[in-house]
Parts: sequence; C-alpha cells; structure tokens
Amino acid sequence: MTETVLGTGDDEFGGEIGADLIKGNAGDDTLTGDSGSDTVSGQAGDDSLSGGQNADYLGGGTGNDILDGDAGDDTLLGNQGDDTLAGATGDDRLVGGEGDDSLLGGNGNDKLLGGDGADTLIGGEGDDLMSGDGTNSGSVKYDDVFIFGLEDGNDTINGFDFDPTLTGGVQDVLVFEGATSLDDLTITDEGKHVLIVYGNTSVLVRNVADVDDLTDFTGLTAEGDLFIG
Repeated sequence: MTETVLGTGDDEFGGEIGADLIKGNAGDDTLTGDSGSDTVSGQAGDDSLSGGQNADYLGGGTGNDILDGDAGDDTLLGNQGDDTLAGATGDDRLVGGEGDDSLLGGNGNDKLLGGDGADTLIGGEGDDLMSGDGTNSGSVKYDDVFIFGLEDGNDTINGFDFDPTLTGGVQDVLVFEGATSLDDLTITDEGKHVLIVYGNTSVLVRNVADVDDLTDFTGLTAEGDLFIG
C-alpha cells in the first residue's frame, strides 16, 4: 500500500493503480483513490473524496464533506459535519456520524446509518437496511427522513421514531416520491412491524405495531410527494 500525507492547504490528489492510503490533513481537499482497494481520509476541512474502483474506505473527518464510493463494496464514514455520502454501485455501508447528513445508497444491497443529527436516507435500488439514529440503547433521537421511489427493492427500517413524547418531540418521516395519497400505498400489519408496498418497493418498518399509529401524521412535501410518519 502506498501512503500519501498531504499538507495543510487545499490539495487535489489522485491515487495510482493498486491500494492507496491518502490522508488530506487540514484544508478543503479533493482526493481520489482510483483503482485498487483504497483508504482515503479527508480529516479537517470541507473535503471531496472518491474511492474509484474496488472496495474502498472513505473517512470525511471534521467539516462538511462529500464522499462518493463509486464502484465496489465501499465503507463511507462522514464523521463530524453535515456530510453527503453516496455509495453508487456495490453493497455499501454508509455511516453519517455527527451532523445533518444525506445518505444515498445507490445500486446494491446497502446499509445506511444516519447517526447523530437530522439525516436524510435514500436507499436506492436494492434491498437496503436503514436506521436514522444510533443503534445503542439510550441514543439521542433526531428527526430523520427516509425517501423511496417505485423501484427501490425490499428495504427495512430499524429505529423509526414517531412518538411525540420522546425528547424534543421526535418525528421521523417516510416520503414516497410520486405518491399523492395513502391510496397509492398498500399498508399491512406484520406482527410487531408494518409493511408498506409502493410499486415494486416494499418497506418493512420494524417495531411499529399499529398501522394507525404510523399513518396519524400525513401530508404532501413542497414537491407534492406523500409523507407519513
């Protein structure tokens, strides 16, 4: 593995063929791993990181970072700041960390964890596992948004929060792009869970025992899409 540690300025650097270890240091850096299973770390600053081909690890560090896994089964960690994480193709793992993050799984069977902050999660095509907040017992809850289209596969949500008695009056929201009313969805009880079918997309919302509880709060977004929560 070739290691490159950059300076404190705003650097632009691309890796070579093979496995690279690239550390951005301070500054607003643009770093690309290229081919090989690369490790790219932005560290301080508002960084733009791309993994390139193969299975890469991207770490944003502090700052508002943009992470693009590109091809391969990648791991993307936003850390602190309001980050944008895109898995692209492959079975990716996206962790927003602290801040109000946007997570886009892309194609593949992805795992999306928003972490601390009010996050937006879009699984994309494939069978995805999503959670807005931390999974540890006693984790602070935040208002998270889960967005689905008509062709997004069979997805599962853990830790969907809609009880207004939680600290801060937490209200997670499901958005279905193109839907305009509950008539566009098929919603059924599945024991301790609720299953929502929209076109060729199914969403299993775990540990929500009552359809009526889930659909008490509905409306349309500014774009005209149905939201429930």
